[in-house]
Amino acid sequence: MDDNGHGTHVAGIVAANSSTLKGVAPEASLIACKALDASGNGYTSTIIEAIEYSIDPNNDGDYSDAADVINLSIGGYGTPDDPLATAVNNASTIGVVVCAAAGNDGDLGFYTIGSPGCAEKAITVGNSTKSEMLASSSAKGPTINNFYIKPDVLAPGTGIKSCRLSGGTIVYSGTSMASPHVAGICALLKKQHPEWTVDEIKSAIKSTAQVLQYEPMQQGQRFC
Repeated sequence: MDDNGHGTHVAGIVAANSSTLKGVAPEASLIACKALDASGNGYTSTIIEAIEYSIDPNNDGDYSDAADVINLSIGGYGTPDDPLATAVNNASTIGVVVCAAAGNDGDLGFYTIGSPGCAEKAITVGNSTKSEMLASSSAKGPTINNFYIKPDVLAPGTGIKSCRLSGGTIVYSGTSMASPHVAGICALLKKQHPEWTVDEIKSAIKSTAQVLQYEPMQQGQRFC
């Protein structure tokens, strides 16, 4: 059960389905894995456990029942080879699309992509405003140590109305709101093209994204 509200808001962006609020993929089925406490804090090991559950719910070594898409609207300091980023890369390797928030330390400049957003195989999502501008707080690449071009793409993350824990709606901002927009797109693509690989889905999103006036380390680098 969500006892913070952040997860409920993120879930609504993906799959809300009511007469007053529609998520990006309103017919998607959700698996909720609680990895953080009521204050939004937690341990890397618990987040990794949630990822492992998502790719093998009954822990039998058979990944046929894995989630199609994992959204990680979380983050903290880390590197592309840390345990959390490694768990994301492992999930991607077996065919699960992982969308991760870039982080909200962009006001500090470049090299501010957190973990798990720094994972090489994640679709790392930055925050764009309603006027198609880069939100100043949206974290910027490259990643520490490996110098990957991140984020991969921007998505709406400023002033986003979604589900409120106690009922109704509430407005939040941040890359946590941007990432589930892309996760919803990934769910739609997976439904339409179940045979597509993680790389094909990532390529489809990056190759069709609108190019803004920012550097690749701010908005991502489009595939041509």
